[in-house]
This record gives sequence, structure tokens and C-alpha cells, in this order.
Amino acid sequence: PRHSPYSTDTVGGLKWPWGQVTFKHWQGSCSSLISVRHWKPCVNTRKDRFEMQANEDSRPVILVIDDSPQNLLLIDELLSGEYRVKVAANGNRGLAIARQRPSPDLVLLDVRMPDPDGYEVCRQLKSDPATCDIPIIFLTALNDPADEAQGLARGAVDYITKPVSPPILSARVCNHL
Repeated sequence: PRHSPYSTDTVGGLKWPWGQVTFKHWQGSCSSLISVRHWKPCVNTRKDRFEMQANEDSRPVILVIDDSPQNLLLIDELLSGEYRVKVAANGNRGLAIARQRPSPDLVLLDVRMPDPDGYEVCRQLKSDPATCDIPIIFLTALNDPADEAQGLARGAVDYITKPVSPPILSARVCNHL
């Protein structure tokens, strides 16, 4: 329909009420990504935006650990309006950031990464007294129920499959904070 907020645009994406969404698929990869422009999960007044900027350091910290630069950029774009986002391009860097102060309030963790993989990063975070209470959400292209069960059994609080749905990601991050 001509007046629908979900009409297709000229670059193959969709126009959603929260901004421009473009679907991309990289050959050789099993995951599709969604790129979002002007993502706003909620409508803020001018006063709200001013208070958010004044209290920027009080926003929750989200650590995103993924070996894909495109995924790191995407998640940063989706969440940086509401949260302070820190990114790590590998598991070892993610572990180092998680042990820094202030520690993250939540970790979004890819499963399939070079050594150490996401399961090992999760195990190390859960075995360290300084990081064991940080909620971990696996964010991965692995969509088999057995993979999800394995992630949850290793201590994750949630499991989100790619391609990422911006409203689902936002809601689940909010629910676990």
C-alpha cells in the first residue's frame, strides 16, 4: 500500500517507523545483516535528549564481542542511542574489556569466532568472580535448537539468531538489564 510505513524503497530495504532498514547478504558467510539508519527505539523529547547527554556516563554499558566488523558496526548503530556500547573484535579482547572498570552491564557474544570461540569466552566470564554476574546473550547465525540449548546451558541468559531484528534485540537487551 502506498501509505504503509513498511513500503519498499529504491535500495531494496524497508522503511520502518524507526528509520531506514537495509538488508545485506555477504557471500561466503552464513549470516545476513540488517543495517539501520536513524534507529530510535523510543521517542524522546528535547528535554529527555538533553538529560541523556548530561547523564551519558550513567547509561548501561553493553559489550559486543564479534569477529565481524559489520556486525560490530550494526549493533553499535542499533544500541548506542540508549546505551554505552563497547566493542571487541575477538574473544581475548572481549575478556580484557569485560574485566575493566566499569564492567559491562551486559555482553552480546558471537559463538563462531576464531580461538577462543564464544562458548569458551562465556565459560571464562562465568568462571571469573569479577565477571560471573554479567548477563550474556549469544548473538549468532547458529539457529539449531541444539546450539541454543548448548548456549543456555553454558550460562547465557538469552540467544538471538541472525539476521538481527532491531526491535527484538532492543527488547531483549532491555529485559536483561
